[in-house]
Amino acid sequence: MRKSLFQAAAMLALLSSVEAQAAAAKQCMTRAEVHGMVGYFLPSVLDSTIQTCASQSGGESFLRTRGPQLVTELNLSREASWPMARAAFGKFAGSDADLEKVPDELMKPIIDEAVSGEISKKITARNCADVERVLGPLAPLPAPNLVDLMTELFVVAMRNDKQMPTCG
Repeated sequence: MRKSLFQAAAMLALLSSVEAQAAAAKQCMTRAEVHGMVGYFLPSVLDSTIQTCASQSGGESFLRTRGPQLVTELNLSREASWPMARAAFGKFAGSDADLEKVPDELMKPIIDEAVSGEISKKITARNCADVERVLGPLAPLPAPNLVDLMTELFVVAMRNDKQMPTCG
């Protein structure tokens, strides 16, 4: 019970600190931090997408044929991506968050839940065909190359982001 209350309090503190991000000093996200976030979150994002799109995808679709194996491959380097993902999330949370004191075993489920909740709102059955058209041609890429490609796309896309631009 006490652990649940602590987790709930930590989640509220974390979410409120994200709100304070706009007031925080402007920082940029490094390529390594973006790579960490992509490497850490892509397996769960892809897994959630596969579940959402299962009924929309045909038997020969990328999501059905290659998707589950790709999630497994992406998960192999997920933990190695955590330190940079945590650093990136700390920047999103803002300088007042003091997240360094929160242990990983508490931080990971909070961040996983927050990101999963946001992603699940954005991935709908309506997006499944788009996901297929984007991921299908990438099927021959090994998982690390997919993470690298997605990282570069995010770095470019976030370069002029008003809340959290990339550094380079």
